Amino acid sequence: MAEYVCPQTYSTEPAGEVFFDPIPEKKKKREYLAVYYNGTEVKLAKHPVQDNDTFYVMPGPVFKAAGLDAVIDGDMLEITGKTKARFVAGSKVGSKNGEKVVLNNPPMFINKTFMVPLNLINCVLDAKVWLDPYGKMIVITTGEQKNDRRLRIIGGKFYMNGEPYYEISFNKWDASLQICSEYIPFREYQNPEHWYPAAEDAFRQLHSLGFNSVRIFMSNPATSGIMTDEKKKERYYMIMDRLFDLLDKYEIQIVACMSFISGAFVAEGENAWNLVCEKDSESRKNLVKYIGEFVQRYAQRKTILMWESDNENNLGCDIGAQIKRVSFSIRQIGDFYEDIAKEIKKYDDRPFTGGDSIFRHEQWHLYLGVKSGSDEPNWVRDTLEDRLKAYAVLHRGEDVISMHTYSVGCTDDTYSVSDTDDTQVKLDFKLLMSECERMGKPFYNGETAVNADEADKISLQRDIDFLDSMIDAGVQITHWWTFHCDREGFNDGYGWDLTYGPVLDAIVDANRKIKAVYCVNAAEDDNTF
Repeated sequence: MAEYVCPQTYSTEPAGEVFFDPIPEKKKKREYLAVYYNGTEVKLAKHPVQDNDTFYVMPGPVFKAAGLDAVIDGDMLEITGKTKARFVAGSKVGSKNGEKVVLNNPPMFINKTFMVPLNLINCVLDAKVWLDPYGKMIVITTGEQKNDRRLRIIGGKFYMNGEPYYEISFNKWDASLQICSEYIPFREYQNPEHWYPAAEDAFRQLHSLGFNSVRIFMSNPATSGIMTDEKKKERYYMIMDRLFDLLDKYEIQIVACMSFISGAFVAEGENAWNLVCEKDSESRKNLVKYIGEFVQRYAQRKTILMWESDNENNLGCDIGAQIKRVSFSIRQIGDFYEDIAKEIKKYDDRPFTGGDSIFRHEQWHLYLGVKSGSDEPNWVRDTLEDRLKAYAVLHRGEDVISMHTYSVGCTDDTYSVSDTDDTQVKLDFKLLMSECERMGKPFYNGETAVNADEADKISLQRDIDFLDSMIDAGVQITHWWTFHCDREGFNDGYGWDLTYGPVLDAIVDANRKIKAVYCVNAAEDDNTF
């Protein structure tokens, strides 16, 4: 075990040269439709073509991706392999495995290239074919992926069951604590009415309102001691099993905030530094063992939407001198995320995110201050380019960039100074989406709300405008803070218990609206073109 060191008074990061991954070049908007088969882009010599309301693609590469051969002989297309089919240019009538089939539109030569309508691909492959005009993609999905309820990232966007995934729902952060309270006394949940029955009531209501996902903090008092005491471990997994069973009963999937940086995994004689920064420490070995056990136990269930490391680690980075307490750097947390993602991917391929908040206005400069050797925090506001550097350091090992975005874009406050002309740039969802797109990763809006009074009608309109700004920017997954909080002894305010009222109604409407705006396929009822 390496000895814990603090190179500077309040930082575990040593001073020295600053390194960051190259920032991807800003991409021009693609003018053509990319084609994906079961999540993998199909390389085509010629882009898809639209003829009236029908889209045509080159058949060879698509069928090759599906494990079939496609040969064009004159005006005849012959497909061989597990499926055999024949079609003739200009004719809607063809055959599949010896049976007659009639297409909606015939294959044809377009600019001297044999092209087939998406209806033909749907017919031959029994595929779900989705036109995504916002992502400029044609997404072809076959087999189990059409109905397996697993979140995937295709072309930088969230997809599930072959369709783009959009959801504005809630944090139900305390569900794990409620169920745990039946077994371990917990001062914040002393009333049995706030235990399992209350959690079930919340999920039942969410399901009835059309919500499909929530974000939950998975840590609870039962987590303590599970690495050293088998009886405690058995009790812990019994509690987790009850939670997962309850979620499955109401078809609710979760972003599981796992709290990996936890004292539950710190070995005797070590501390959080060993857990986060030292790969060969006993603390890290404990965490790796836990990840293997937990992920394997639940990977085959449909409950998990995304894996999330922790909650808002980035806000504590590089500010040790300000809080008079040792803090990690964004580099150290980024390294930790990269390691943890690799461990999870050994057992499950669902997306992984860190669970961070929106950046501090000075996130990059705070890190520069630590690397310069200063014991004073560097509160210089970042430029837009500085922000991208911080993204490159913190988020390089994640599939998804998480941010918590309270009241973002609701005020006239400007965010940062442009690198080119000193223009003040407003922080809003469109900016955040563009930054994540630049980094090549989707954006997850893990916590959000407008800090306002529900009784104020002007504030309610701000909530509605805030939700509309997410929809307008195309934010795919949002979890509002928070739903049906049963924590006792805290004056959390109305925003902690949105079980009824106009704000809840606004969120229900927004969830319906975002699906109507972005999840409408330009296809016929049978999803063919």
